[in-house]
Amino acid sequence: MTALGIGLALTLSSSPSAARTVHVNLEAWSVNTTSVGLVKVTIRELKDPARLSQTLADAGVPVRLTFGRVCSPVSGDLPQLPRVLHKLAGRGDVVLTIDPAAMPTGTNLVIGIGTFRQGSEQWPAAAFGLIKDGSPLACHTGKPKPDPTA
Repeated sequence: MTALGIGLALTLSSSPSAARTVHVNLEAWSVNTTSVGLVKVTIRELKDPARLSQTLADAGVPVRLTFGRVCSPVSGDLPQLPRVLHKLAGRGDVVLTIDPAAMPTGTNLVIGIGTFRQGSEQWPAAAFGLIKDGSPLACHTGKPKPDPTA
């Protein structure tokens, strides 16, 4: 009976959904998967981008992440981006909900996060995209352009 219990536990723990369960909550950022397979991300500080990239990959999100500068796809986003990523209001933090199941095979989510400064003021800036593996990025620094929709 004990062997059956151990075998069942090993089978359950090796299922794909168990492999994608991630709960990493650090002072700088958090990544948490939900029971329906969504990935909730909150970025409060620009720290440890390599670990954040790996944590997102562990959660099933292949990502090209840049910290300190905002990068976006050169050739434009793939049209699936609105199904993959939702940015939520977050009191100065970057708060995202990502649906890895909506990402087409062979794509990466682009997350570019920087801080723009003008005089003594600074504010977070972010750009997002969905690109094919190996596609180039354009990175921007300096003062952001005004948002024509604002």
